[in-house]
Amino acid sequence: MRDRFAGRVSPDELEDLRVIVSELTTNALLHGAGEIHLLVQLDEGVVCGEVLDDGGGFADTDSAGRAGGNGLDMVGALAERWGVQDGTSRVWFELAASGGVRQPVRGDRAVIVAP
Repeated sequence: MRDRFAGRVSPDELEDLRVIVSELTTNALLHGAGEIHLLVQLDEGVVCGEVLDDGGGFADTDSAGRAGGNGLDMVGALAERWGVQDGTSRVWFELAASGGVRQPVRGDRAVIVAP
């Protein structure tokens, strides 16, 4: 992530992106099943990403009833928008990018698949 987006988003935005991706992939590892897919792309000043796995879906509970830590609360605090695709374990996010040294390249993305 750092290599792909350095200079395209500010250092603070890059750190926010790192935290968001870390929390979502950790949740997929702990609560999901099968392969974990991560797609992150920078498109017209917005970092768009998603994490999905082969699990059966996302448990819809509030913060008090949720097992584990505060990962999704952190995602909500850092991302401009985020959500879960109904009936899936696909979690998506958007993070505004004010930019770094270079202009974003439309469709530039990093794709990672982990077993």
